[in-house]
Amino acid sequence: PLLRRAHTLLAHLAHFYMHSTFPSLTVMPACLAVPLVQVSDRLGLPPLLTYADTGLWTWRLRDKALGLRADNVERTTLSTSSSSEHAFFALSFFCELYGPDLLRLMSASLDEAFFADATALTRISTYLGSISRLVDELTALLAAATKGEFGPAGRERISPEAFYWEIRPWFNGGKWTYQGVGDDGKDLTMEWGGPSAGQSTLVHALDLFLGIDHAPRRPSTKTQAKTEAAAVQVEEANGARVEAPAAAAEVVDDKAALHKAPSDATFMQRMSHYMPGHHRAFLRHLESLHSLNPAAPDAHVLPSLRQLARQHPHRLGPAYDQAVAAMKRFRDMHMRLATVFVVQQARREPARDSVHWPEWEAKRIAKEREREREEARGKAATTAESSRADSASRAEAVRKQDKIAGTGGTDLVTFLKLCRDRTTEALLGRRPPPLPVLRLPDLTDTLSRFSTTGACSLVLSPSQLFCNFSRLSYSH
Repeated sequence: PLLRRAHTLLAHLAHFYMHSTFPSLTVMPACLAVPLVQVSDRLGLPPLLTYADTGLWTWRLRDKALGLRADNVERTTLSTSSSSEHAFFALSFFCELYGPDLLRLMSASLDEAFFADATALTRISTYLGSISRLVDELTALLAAATKGEFGPAGRERISPEAFYWEIRPWFNGGKWTYQGVGDDGKDLTMEWGGPSAGQSTLVHALDLFLGIDHAPRRPSTKTQAKTEAAAVQVEEANGARVEAPAAAAEVVDDKAALHKAPSDATFMQRMSHYMPGHHRAFLRHLESLHSLNPAAPDAHVLPSLRQLARQHPHRLGPAYDQAVAAMKRFRDMHMRLATVFVVQQARREPARDSVHWPEWEAKRIAKEREREREEARGKAATTAESSRADSASRAEAVRKQDKIAGTGGTDLVTFLKLCRDRTTEALLGRRPPPLPVLRLPDLTDTLSRFSTTGACSLVLSPSQLFCNFSRLSYSH
């Protein structure tokens, strides 16, 4: 706990220092860099703010006697202390509180998968139905946050303008030089992204459980190839060096490897490098359940839920597709939330008296000059036909440049579409099941229910994250 608290405080101090001037600094002094890197190495985390620092490790109960209730939780560390920032992290906190029930349902399903008889298949189908309902509750929660008020009694509200211009800039990562942290006290340059909801272990665990594959692959269509290329541009624009697609990257364990951002994996895979070590270990364990163990080649390999659904399409197919469709709806709503809080704000100019105005105006002028140059080149074309073709090609190039030259808003949606497409690919049927009526959950009741069952919680008991798969003796 003390190391986690140290990482949270040092990382916040580092971000305050790096972003307190405009433009942001790129060199972190040794008085901050050395302790931050040492603590980060102990925890297996990058030396900057992560989702764990901003969402998982920064809350406490106002009154311990009242237990875990929506109106009894406060944030311990914020960057701006604004109501919008409090509400933003409350949204992530409420989502994480679904972790205990979802992990228990996954554990129970894997227990039954070992037997895979008629009774086990019936139980798995029931568990998948429960998982679908819980994921739909998460979707309803995001929908409420997108429209306005959410949480118990609708007391929480995130201002899109405040989030984009006042809160989000403090979290940005980048290519920073950490003074005095290398061998013999040398400076070391590292490149990392900032905290993101994509670093939540919960969604990764659901993807692994359902067999939703986000690994790099060869595009099967021209449309998919364009989407893949756009996603690569997103990652490059966000500070990640992306090379040619390779095999899925393994989770990094050694400290030296944590000092550079992995470049051979998709965004979803790279996010695991920002997770606490025991969360990464849990995901690795969950993935290994369905692979042959080299140390025990004769041991039984547990079939995945996707394999069972394919082997028993009538018993498990509909329930499996319903769970995958729930994940697709969740990602659809995530795209809508990103549109409101990032894309729309990226297209609107900031206040003229804000520190963001000079950069915004400089980019606007640069875009106008580029368009003027392209138009001049188009007029000088030798034939009208080639002029039209060249103009269309150049207009498309300028449009793509606008995406990258902006703040990443539109590119973000392109990337999220890729994640959604990966989810859709996992459906066994041709069409997703019909959309259910999404109802906002009663969070007060949800919180009180979770407060008594936190054995597998991603938030409540990080040290007890590993679920005990009782019937398979998968306890750690």
